[in-house]
Amino acid sequence: NGMVRRTAAQWLAEFGPNAKTALTGLLDSLKSNDAQLQSESALAIGKIGGTAGSARQALVMLIAKSHDYASRASAAFALIEIGHAQDGFQELMQQLTNQDEHVRESALSRLLELDTFSTEYTKQFGAYIRGETKVENIVLALKIAEKLNVKDKRLISYFWELVKSPIVTEPVKIAAVQALAVLDDHSERLFYVLKNQITTQKKYSNIRIMKTYKKIQDYFDLK
Repeated sequence: NGMVRRTAAQWLAEFGPNAKTALTGLLDSLKSNDAQLQSESALAIGKIGGTAGSARQALVMLIAKSHDYASRASAAFALIEIGHAQDGFQELMQQLTNQDEHVRESALSRLLELDTFSTEYTKQFGAYIRGETKVENIVLALKIAEKLNVKDKRLISYFWELVKSPIVTEPVKIAAVQALAVLDDHSERLFYVLKNQITTQKKYSNIRIMKTYKKIQDYFDLK
């Protein structure tokens, strides 16, 4: 039963490295025609970690043969987690160039689950962020940069542009502020920039913009 197997794979993922004894069954599930089962099984393999290094060939094969981008993103995540980072990052970075915003979102979701980022792909990731147009994807990308310490001068400069822009949407602006607070060694400048912007925006009585800056101020108060 497909549902039972998918549920089992999800359950095994919760066990992390302790699910090593189920690796053979998970590898078998990667051969299924059920894309969701493939995806859940790949994620479970990734959660096992380095001791599942022998799964590389099966995961690479899934990426090569599957037409389901979500399954491929899960396989890429697993490859990174089991110690074959280059194979995994290549697939996820490639998916970020896809014209389908949902494919890009799926790849971003997998990147956000990681604990480390390959500096080899920092510039490529930065180029992606600067070209992304979907608000939800930009926010995800900013969260990835914050969590995984993805930074270079051009990327930080772009984050400052987002913070200073009067037309950037609230979720993006807040995510950019939070990313800069972690990534920029001179993040104390944020206080002065935000204070100046709040003073300026009061002149226009823009309630939405004022609410945005109030949330940003609250964020810093919590820190």
